Amino acid sequence: MASRLGSHLSVYQHIFKNRTRTFHDKAETYVHGLLMEEIRNLEKISETMDSNYFQMQHFITESNWSVW
Repeated sequence: MASRLGSHLSVYQHIFKNRTRTFHDKAETYVHGLLMEEIRNLEKISETMDSNYFQMQHFITESNWSVW
């Protein structure tokens, strides 16, 4: 599932970046966690996907990726 998801999300890669950074990896991890977990909260997703909770929290609340 992860490779199919990654290929589907690659179409949206241009959205998850700003002038200096790309956030596509965090977007892919977050979406994958949403699809996997029965309880969909950031703490559980971070735990299951073995990712840093604070980085994921920053991605969701503070990242300034392009809206176009």
